[in-house]
Amino acid sequence: MGVLQNPTEYDSVKLKALEAISVFGGEELDPYIEAAWDSGDIHARQSSIFAMGRTSNPKWAEKVVQDLDHDAVAVRYEAAMAIGEVGDEQHLRNLDVSLEDTDLTVQLAAISAIERIGGDVAKDKLQGMLTSSEPRVVEAAQQSLQILKEEEELDEVVTPEMARGMYGSADTLPGVDLEGY
Repeated sequence: MGVLQNPTEYDSVKLKALEAISVFGGEELDPYIEAAWDSGDIHARQSSIFAMGRTSNPKWAEKVVQDLDHDAVAVRYEAAMAIGEVGDEQHLRNLDVSLEDTDLTVQLAAISAIERIGGDVAKDKLQGMLTSSEPRVVEAAQQSLQILKEEEELDEVVTPEMARGMYGSADTLPGVDLEGY
């Protein structure tokens, strides 16, 4: 935070600091993320979107969605990656533009985001990518479908007893919801 608050520090260093500490989230970062996003500088915009994703805070989803069709490839890439961290199933439809992007890295980022969001709609979108003419897209979609399948299988085999056992013989962490297992 000291780097971000230092008026004599280079902007590029401040942006890297913002990216680095964004994983810790916190409302004290919000003004810095907003300022970078609104700055008009393409590198600042890219860093702010990266930071939004790293916070994993869904409040940034609508800003991230706005940049899925940005003019700059680097911004579109970061937006596709970030929506996988801050978005949910309702944002999957927004990734259609990224799946059809002319840049391969953006397409691959969209596949990664779809996998991280998961769900039945995500599986359908990934299935649709299996017909792509780009072999790397097909391969990424296949891998993502496999990961989603393995996660579903894991959900089916983890019993409540196993979940409780993860924390010791009879210990559970306070506030940990084991109901789904």
